[in-house]
Amino acid sequence: MNKKEYNFFLLNIYIIWIVINLLLLLFVDNNTRISASADALSWITPAKNFFLNHNFIENTEYSNQAVYRTPIIPIIISFSFIFTENDSYIPFIILQIIATIFTSFLLIKLINNQKYIYKLILVVIFLFNPNILSTTHLIQSEIFTMLFFTLSFYFIAKHKKVENKLINAFIIGIFLGMAILARPSIIFIIFLLPIILYLLYCKSFKNIIRIEKNFNILLQGFFSLFISLLILFPWAYFVKSIEGNYTITSAESRYRFVWDQAIYAFALSENISYKEALLKTERSKVHQLNYIECDSILDNSVERANCFNKLTKDGYKLFFSNPIEGHIKAFTRSIVQFFISGGGQNFTNLMTPVNKKKLNNKAKDWKNKAHKRIMLFYDNNNLALVNTIITVTYATIMRIMAILGLIFILKRKKYAYVLFILGVLIYFASIHIYHGSSRYRVPIEPILVYLSFYGFLFLKKFKKAGEVVNEKT
Repeated sequence: MNKKEYNFFLLNIYIIWIVINLLLLLFVDNNTRISASADALSWITPAKNFFLNHNFIENTEYSNQAVYRTPIIPIIISFSFIFTENDSYIPFIILQIIATIFTSFLLIKLINNQKYIYKLILVVIFLFNPNILSTTHLIQSEIFTMLFFTLSFYFIAKHKKVENKLINAFIIGIFLGMAILARPSIIFIIFLLPIILYLLYCKSFKNIIRIEKNFNILLQGFFSLFISLLILFPWAYFVKSIEGNYTITSAESRYRFVWDQAIYAFALSENISYKEALLKTERSKVHQLNYIECDSILDNSVERANCFNKLTKDGYKLFFSNPIEGHIKAFTRSIVQFFISGGGQNFTNLMTPVNKKKLNNKAKDWKNKAHKRIMLFYDNNNLALVNTIITVTYATIMRIMAILGLIFILKRKKYAYVLFILGVLIYFASIHIYHGSSRYRVPIEPILVYLSFYGFLFLKKFKKAGEVVNEKT
């Protein structure tokens, strides 16, 4: 295949993908899109405040939403309001479509030395990944987190070969900082940047221990770390001006995260449904009285933050009071769901109008089910079941190919690179603790697709080796 043919096929792939997205834009109404998105209002409320007042704080009953979410996504959503007068979120979805296309270009650049046909395969398995396609139409943070983190990954992977490493380190710091302001859970990666860049630069263990020789690489890593912290500082200072502490997440968002984990662990420890666990823990009379007291403090303030911090400590106590068996069950369930869930529920939610969805939820609510099994097939209608089977099958095949891809890279003796990729995968799979889902996998879908592509190469070389053996025998 020559370059002209490659460009022709690549253009047609993008045209088909864009047409599918335009059809989804036309046929999914605004209310359904909001309903299908996870915690959509928590992004929309600060976005409206920022659009109207150029600030996240507004003197209304929703002023406590000012720091509940980090700023990148609300700012992007508010920017999309410029193009619409009726609070339509189509401009935001279009921006996410553009972000996804740009991410595919980065993947092509990562395999720049491969044949054109391989690049086309990579683009197809990325763009038509059900998890990516469905999430692109939701009002959430995952698509832009994916873009910023893939940009970080790309410049980290290329750092060893670039001439001006200081500028490259600067770019890494910027994009990783932006990724954190889209999805705060990424924050711990920045502290590993000096080690990551150092290990990727060293060719052998002997080279690793010669720190004095490679000290400049460590300095470049610390420079990236410093730039990321600079990107985060204005938001951390803003949160401090309201809640009294330098942090990028609000006390209330930390409360929500800890209690969600504690409830899941409790449900699996007791072999009861999530709803039953909720009623026995967070919805208990004593806790509800304390929660109402905190929530009644409408304005963001040190007082409100301190109140939720106390409740968060209670969540930690509940979390650690569960037996080890419950934690093992919860973590296993989370890891499996993180890697294997396919995003089928997103399609079901987008294709089901709000009124019909309410009827389905009344008929069968997954929260009433005991959490004894991995929650992949808790669907309440045939459409949902079909979507789940298709998307889970796709995800399973891609994970198998990704494992083969890791083997392929290992066989090429790129041990530090494999360690880096594995570290990223383990980090994202673990950082949400017991909340593993296809939603949280979106930021690393490009990396998983990248590995799956090398899995394809592994099978191709394996097949060729088999053909050679057969010819000799």
